[in-house]
Amino acid sequence: MDVIKVLSNNKKGLTRKEIAEKLHIANNGHLSSLLDDLINCDFIRRYDVAGVRVKSNGSIYQLMDFFTSFYLHFVDGKRRKDPHYWSKTLNTPLQNTWYGLAYERVCLSHIPQILNALHLDSVLTECYSWRSYKSDDGAQIDLIIDRADDMLNICEVKYSRNEYTLSKAEYKKIGNRVETFCQETATRKGIHVVMITTFGLSENEYSDIAQNVVNLNDMYK
Repeated sequence: MDVIKVLSNNKKGLTRKEIAEKLHIANNGHLSSLLDDLINCDFIRRYDVAGVRVKSNGSIYQLMDFFTSFYLHFVDGKRRKDPHYWSKTLNTPLQNTWYGLAYERVCLSHIPQILNALHLDSVLTECYSWRSYKSDDGAQIDLIIDRADDMLNICEVKYSRNEYTLSKAEYKKIGNRVETFCQETATRKGIHVVMITTFGLSENEYSDIAQNVVNLNDMYK
């Protein structure tokens, strides 16, 4: 349970070393057994990171169980004393952040459907993540689709109650993230940005940064 709580407080996930440091335990075989058990029970996932895929200690561990995430955010601890805590936190940053986090988990649980929506189900692909260890903002890309046709799909997951509208600030963040990724990985592959949203992407002066758009309906066809 301690591992799950630590991961619940770090939505982007942690490495083995980071988990051990936060729990103040040894990074040894016992931790491996704990992590493997949680993976086999589908509570957490382990995914590779571009650039360190051959090193198991470079993998990222992330909480994936939807009920556990909800329980730790809205039921556990003091929140159990108020049976109406969920309704009282509607439209607050706490709940809105959880919506975004939950939607990211939904997308990561439907990668085959995302590939199908992008018409990549017949193309050899490898999916992984990437984390910058050089940039000041610790840039991270949650899903990269590495294609055998020398293209990369860099996926941006965005939750919204309506069509998602890209702002100038978010447009710049995506551009900087892609640029940092290309510089640090020295990739020579072509880059396509994919926006994965709940209800599509509204057109404006910034929406052309995305070559493809996938929405919630695409994952449940």
